[in-house]
Amino acid sequence: GGRSMSTTIDVSPRSDFWHRLCRTRPLRAISEIVWNALDADADNVGVEFRRNPLGGLSEIVIKDDGTGIPRALDEEHRFAALGGSWKAKVQRTPDKRLMHGKFGEGRFRAFALGGIVTWQTTFKNGKNYHSYEISGSVSAPGKFTLSDISPSARKETGTIVTIANPEANDGTLESDDFRAHISRIFAPYLLNYRTIKLTIGGKAIDTK
Repeated sequence: GGRSMSTTIDVSPRSDFWHRLCRTRPLRAISEIVWNALDADADNVGVEFRRNPLGGLSEIVIKDDGTGIPRALDEEHRFAALGGSWKAKVQRTPDKRLMHGKFGEGRFRAFALGGIVTWQTTFKNGKNYHSYEISGSVSAPGKFTLSDISPSARKETGTIVTIANPEANDGTLESDDFRAHISRIFAPYLLNYRTIKLTIGGKAIDTK
């Protein structure tokens, strides 16, 4: 294999924008990432909390089986069009669900949860599946590294968002209280779209 090249893109709104996003409450941040998955027509979205050997929270991982984050080889990456979000032009997802996101900011709220965020995504183009990775760090706000696109061995689309060095290390995210808040936010949507399964820490959100 040849040497892999990666591209750096700069999403450079004013720094107060980043400070505002990074002050987002964890509930809102996780909700926004889940909404992004649902807007990508995911049927299964799982929020996992990974622990280190000492029992502390080491990573928050949000996996979905949606359509991925498409990326054309010859145009500006959609991720970079912040504010001018591609979602603003679309009222419904390809699967005809109502679109939640409008401004494309939601995914950046992930930085409120931890300092390093990686999006591993697989999308379909014609009959082919392609994967690539986007990563960013709170220490370089607005700068994201995109890996090259490579053919995907897994014939499934979807996105895995990994948040390393999580801030919320006091157990709040794994509390029943947090789950209740998430249930309140998503129950109406889940009742509307019965095929969707949302799990938090391995337990499905109950809409009853």
